[in-house]
Amino acid sequence: MQKFYRELPELRSNDPMGASPWNPDWATHKASELAAAAGVKLNIKGLRHYTASQLLAARFDLRNTAARLGHGSGGATTLRNYADPVSEVDRRAAAYLAQLTAGSETSSAFAE
Repeated sequence: MQKFYRELPELRSNDPMGASPWNPDWATHKASELAAAAGVKLNIKGLRHYTASQLLAARFDLRNTAARLGHGSGGATTLRNYADPVSEVDRRAAAYLAQLTAGSETSSAFAE
């Protein structure tokens, strides 16, 4: 990848001489322009939250979800900042807990 990057200066800059680097917000602005032209409302940050939440809800492991988002923290950043609660997963969790406690002696003690 390093060699590829050195051989293609346009990856480092949109200036034909490569004198100034890309603006870090360029991709966000470009995606917003394209979305607006297509009549679609797009929020890149929201898309990252959606991606993390949906991958985790679909039971993809945290390490691979974090790597897909470019996080190198083993998942801490992904969980802290990007993974939002998903109602479907919450319903599954509630059903699972209800199944665990259904008909058990201890469940009636907690109900009081």
